[in-house]
Amino acid sequence: MLKLVKLNLEVEKVLKFDIEYNLPYQNFLYNNHWVTQVQPVYFDKTKERIVQLIDENINYEDESNIIFIEDLLNDLTDFISTLNERLDKYYSFQFSVQDWSASLDSPKYKPEISPLDLPEPSPVNNFDDREEYVIEIVKGFFDIDFDTHYTKEELNDIIFKNNEEDEGEEIDINEIQLTYAKAHLTYILTLHLEMVKEIALTLSNIVKVYKRKKSNIEEKSVVADDLKLEFDLSKTNLGHLFYNLYEIGIIAKDKTDVRDERTKLKNYLNHANIFYQDKNDKSKYNRAQKMNRAMPISRDIDEKEVKLEIAFLTDLTSRLNNRIDKLEEIFSKIKQKYK
Repeated sequence: MLKLVKLNLEVEKVLKFDIEYNLPYQNFLYNNHWVTQVQPVYFDKTKERIVQLIDENINYEDESNIIFIEDLLNDLTDFISTLNERLDKYYSFQFSVQDWSASLDSPKYKPEISPLDLPEPSPVNNFDDREEYVIEIVKGFFDIDFDTHYTKEELNDIIFKNNEEDEGEEIDINEIQLTYAKAHLTYILTLHLEMVKEIALTLSNIVKVYKRKKSNIEEKSVVADDLKLEFDLSKTNLGHLFYNLYEIGIIAKDKTDVRDERTKLKNYLNHANIFYQDKNDKSKYNRAQKMNRAMPISRDIDEKEVKLEIAFLTDLTSRLNNRIDKLEEIFSKIKQKYK
């Protein structure tokens, strides 16, 4: 019971958030963090932590646990619907002061990044690529051409010009800053929504699998236990292989995967009859499961991991080149034979 209580508390945390508008800095706080400084990796880690809690604390064979999961799923679904409606208004530049509290005090920690600052992705900000998203959101606020790329400066010039033509006066720079603050808030709440959707999808899949098993209509595997695919690769390199086949377009991209998390690919590997080589006993093969760890969402930020991936791809390239050389020999012999 305590395990379920712990899980319930963690899920409840993502079903609420506190928004405060700070007038001195003309910026928003999301759960006491400046929206301009909350990074996408925060939501990735939160989702991964909850999914791990689900895996550790749920007995997938216990019907009472599944009923508990269904109750959580209902709460998540209601939250998603409410936040969707709220964001629909925000993307149309329909904000209400009733959606947040306001403060006239300067907080203890002032923002290091103002709403008008849009730093480029770098290791310092965990490759936060919000610049493009925030600019697109601001363009949507003012119905500015979505098909044309604008820098922040070009976009601001258009906003100033349009306001002068419509209102007969220049828009105040403070209004511009508040507009960008609202765009940052919209972006962060969108990430929050996507996080909750991913958690809900995990719970939904758990319930579906359980119900299939219970009603004896669970898909029967067409692959017998002795019909399996064994790879002479470590689990990490198996992840590198499929990740890069997806990356270079050999495995078709999932058009619904807007955040590029490769969820369907990982789910396939977790349930396919695929085996990787045991790192301690090369004659032994282990079934590929929990590939999320071998194929993390946040890639390309760890120097050691990138070097390992490069080493794997270098070896793979060498093997493919050897294969090409062999085929060219065969091709040459065939040509000679039919001259």
